[in-house]
Amino acid sequence: MCCQALIDQKTVFLVVSNRTVTVLALLLWFGIPGRGLAQAPADVVQAPSQAQYFEVDNDHSSLIFAVSHAGLSYTYGRFEMCSGHVHLKEDPGDSRFSFEIDVASINTNSRLRDDHLRGVEFFDVKKFPKISFNSIDVKLVEANQDYVVTGIMSMHGVERKLEMPISMIGVGKGPMGKTRGGFITKFTLQRSDFGIDSLPKAIGDQIAITFSFEGVLSDPPKEAMSHSTSK
Repeated sequence: MCCQALIDQKTVFLVVSNRTVTVLALLLWFGIPGRGLAQAPADVVQAPSQAQYFEVDNDHSSLIFAVSHAGLSYTYGRFEMCSGHVHLKEDPGDSRFSFEIDVASINTNSRLRDDHLRGVEFFDVKKFPKISFNSIDVKLVEANQDYVVTGIMSMHGVERKLEMPISMIGVGKGPMGKTRGGFITKFTLQRSDFGIDSLPKAIGDQIAITFSFEGVLSDPPKEAMSHSTSK
């Protein structure tokens, strides 16, 4: 019995030790540099020198939001389905950012809460199934590809002008050999600005959003080209 107990203790110690090593390795691998983001691979090339058109890859994109719950904590959620494109030009003012979100894909880790959010008190997805954003002005503010993107967001039947600071993380080859561009934006909005004002005492008005997305380099569609030539 004593031998068995010692073996069991040793096994537990080894398991815990292995897990600790694994956690430490992950922390080192995803080390947090200046901006609190994992560093991009060394061979990633920053900034396009010519026009580039990227189709958003939903499988490598994350749209996360956070909202205060009764002033006690923050509830986090995400939208599972988004699409869009980024059309970068040599003249940043000619660039365009466009996104569309499937509102029914909301996921806050609670089926009852998600069904409530899809209902008429909140997003009313049967009537307003999409959230969209289309840029109307793009400015390049730094040589490392930080953009200030002003556009029109349409949500819950309401259109509002919104400003997004979008950083380009890099451009490079993905594991399957396709050229990809990676971006991230963080901003806040007021849900009441879009007519979503139910339960104001229980749910905060300010929504913090983080949107990290990859786009696959593609040929622009004809309508994108016609927009460029007509501008």
